[in-house]
Amino acid sequence: MTGGEPDVVGHDKKTGEYIFYDCSAETPDGRRSICYDHEALESRKENKPKDSAMKMAAAMGVELLTEEQYRELQKLGPFDRKTSSWVKTPVAIRKLGGAHFL
Repeated sequence: MTGGEPDVVGHDKKTGEYIFYDCSAETPDGRRSICYDHEALESRKENKPKDSAMKMAAAMGVELLTEEQYRELQKLGPFDRKTSSWVKTPVAIRKLGGAHFL
């Protein structure tokens, strides 16, 4: 449904939960050209994207990867060689008006 390729990348022995990441080679078409969050989306005056990464993730029942998680994903294979992905951005950076994508 998301256009991605979810795969098990780990197991939390403490909680017993399996950890899934989207292991798409590139960001799926339906999740490209979007803003980071609602605030960024609302601030766009021209060429406004249709959605935000945070809203889409919430609708899917998932969270954006942290930068550390994203770096771990890169150790598993060649991901995002032609596209970029938004990663969870610390509040302090959002307050400055920025957001991380890798």
